[in-house]
Amino acid sequence: MDRPGLDRALYHACLRNEVKEVLRLLARGANPNQATEAGQPLLAQMVSQTPHPDIIEGLIQAGANVNAADGAGRTALHVAGICNRADAAKLLLAGGADPDLTDQEGRTAYDYAVRYGAKPEVLSLFAGALKIAEDPEHRLTLALGAIQNRENEEARKVLEEPGRMPSLSRAGIVAHYAARAGATEILRLAARAGFPLEAADAAGDYPLHSACRYGQADAARLLLSLGADPARENREGYIPLHLAAVTPHARRAAKVRCARVLLSLGSPAVAQNGRGESLRLDARANGLNEVLDLLPPEPGEVPVDPQAEGVKELVLYRDSETRVSYRPNNIAYPLEIARWEGRDGWYGTAVAAGLALQGAENFLTQVGLGWFSPVIESWVNTAPMAFFDVVRLLRAETGTRPEIKFFD
Repeated sequence: MDRPGLDRALYHACLRNEVKEVLRLLARGANPNQATEAGQPLLAQMVSQTPHPDIIEGLIQAGANVNAADGAGRTALHVAGICNRADAAKLLLAGGADPDLTDQEGRTAYDYAVRYGAKPEVLSLFAGALKIAEDPEHRLTLALGAIQNRENEEARKVLEEPGRMPSLSRAGIVAHYAARAGATEILRLAARAGFPLEAADAAGDYPLHSACRYGQADAARLLLSLGADPARENREGYIPLHLAAVTPHARRAAKVRCARVLLSLGSPAVAQNGRGESLRLDARANGLNEVLDLLPPEPGEVPVDPQAEGVKELVLYRDSETRVSYRPNNIAYPLEIARWEGRDGWYGTAVAAGLALQGAENFLTQVGLGWFSPVIESWVNTAPMAFFDVVRLLRAETGTRPEIKFFD
């Protein structure tokens, strides 16, 4: 096999993670410094892809340039930081990789390890190479990485070392990480150490907001017992209960449990966020009927009887989690986006209807029904379109008659 053939064979053997074949081809003289089709050094590609450190070690021993960079200036060591690869980082550092090299954004491999929440082992490897292992900022970073990776015992050891933490103002971030992870023992340790529990993070959240954003009811309960204010707004104008209802970072049961904890321990049940949306609207938009049942009705909110004569539903789009439908009977929600099936009832106010229409236009565009936008505009500016007009439009666009049904 000629040299180009060897190189191609090595490339494909690496992509297939064939350890023995990779080592055989390298022994025959295949080029370990070739680049992938995307221009990334093969060594860096393997750090991100292969689960076999023997391939990485084989490339290094065959003469791969450990400091070769891609078009963005990222080396294999940067990739090890991004991918949380302690095994690869050890091999690269032992092979002469330079931990001080920066990419085009000015970031080192350590910076990427921090940014992507690497485990303490990876952070410690880079910190040792950079000779910053005893730096207070690194000790804080090490603790945060441990919390993020659910290594709470490691975090506790780092946080309890006397005189090794940065200023208390910087240490306030510990409460946020612990709240997001539901690490109540770390929150208690932070409280004993005097770390701030009411400091805002870069996004404007307070620790109680962080707990609710990630559906951590136990952390929320503990923070409330330590004096957290359930009525405090973040930068976006949300109180913690709002975040418990709208967060995409938690499962439904966790959202509901978090909301119950907040309401039982003093959270306001009537509030608006920075966009003027109410708690009930947030809960309704996310299909949290269990939370709706705990909240008092808003002024002017009238339940709509789904059994009323003439109430029909035109289903425009449906999948396992989402239903988009039109109800042409002067319901305040002329277009309903129901994210959960089996809802208890339908409610409407003039404000809620307007917000529903705005959200519906964006959603319909995403699912390929952008043609419906002019109809939405007509609803906003004039009386709702007649039911048969909607059917006619839908048939003209899709060639099929939509599903029409009475409410059960």
